[in-house]
Amino acid sequence: MAVSRSADVCVIGGGVIGRATALALVARGVRVDLVSRDLPGAASRAAAGLLAPSIEGGSGPSHEFAVAARDAYPAFLESLRERASTHVEHSRSGILDVALDDESEVRLREVAARSGIPYLLPNEVRSLEPALAATRGGVLVELDGYVDNVALMDALEHATRTAGPKLREVEGLVSRIELGRDSATLISSLGDRRSASAVVVAAGAWSNTLAGLPRPLPVRPLKGEMLRYDPGASSQALNRPVYGAGVYAVPRAVDRILVGATSDEAGFDVAITPEAASRLSGGAKALLPQLREREPDDHWCGLRPMSSDSLPVLGQDPEFPALLYATGHSRNGILKAPITGDCIAALFVGEEPPFDLSPFSLQRHEATLAPPQIR
Repeated sequence: MAVSRSADVCVIGGGVIGRATALALVARGVRVDLVSRDLPGAASRAAAGLLAPSIEGGSGPSHEFAVAARDAYPAFLESLRERASTHVEHSRSGILDVALDDESEVRLREVAARSGIPYLLPNEVRSLEPALAATRGGVLVELDGYVDNVALMDALEHATRTAGPKLREVEGLVSRIELGRDSATLISSLGDRRSASAVVVAAGAWSNTLAGLPRPLPVRPLKGEMLRYDPGASSQALNRPVYGAGVYAVPRAVDRILVGATSDEAGFDVAITPEAASRLSGGAKALLPQLREREPDDHWCGLRPMSSDSLPVLGQDPEFPALLYATGHSRNGILKAPITGDCIAALFVGEEPPFDLSPFSLQRHEATLAPPQIR
């Protein structure tokens, strides 16, 4: 069968990581084939859109990367607005983590002391978020926030589909990758072959299912279920994301509240469950009294691409330079998409990436990975 070679790079994956990477490559003059297919449970639209490096914790390069990703968002969204002529809701009004019992109060006071931020008294929490139930206080992490990930995906899809002749979208499922030292060929489920100088694996939770990878990737699906509420026009608004009672609640501009999220090892199962709904609704009603007489108006799940240490897998394969990884972002794919795309694109064209990717290289897992397959 004939091999198509019209691109410099093939990007596998049409989620937030793949599309951000494709746009960053095109911005550097690279010809890109973006190969994607809608799959049940794809995480980019199923997420809550939290931009929360401080809440997620961590330290060292991983935390610095997450903070840099958060701080890159305003410029990224402005660039996207110019491409897609659409507004994407984005807030940096902080994230509030509140205590509802003795145990959570002790934990948050320790967090405040360790981080050097004030511990808010109950009346101070109430002044920030009058809609909350009575609390034992909490901490406000300034500059963290959220983005409307559904609107973001709409904008990214429009931008990639109208990016011009250097970016071509190809719908299909990649069944196999054939690697050379300076080239890669993708074989679709229909037998079509597509060759390029490099391939970027940005297939999220499905990254490790691609046949032909030189070694297994330490990436697996982690199921997360979420609820959405309409609290009613007469209810008090939520001004920022709030963590508490084992859940988080995130406002949306259309007077909705998202509540998440569970974390279950369920493989690629995307069935929603009454057990998850009960857990989430119980936490939501403990946190927000206005929801106690309401039922959620939507319930869904997504499959996070979890790595074994919750950090992304980024950069070139150690044996095959034509293979680049942009996967394993775990709970932070939305947060890290813009900076990931910029780093991978820079790496391909020979620029110094805007952030050191060595802490996220596949080599950090070498003790647990099978040896490469010789081709």
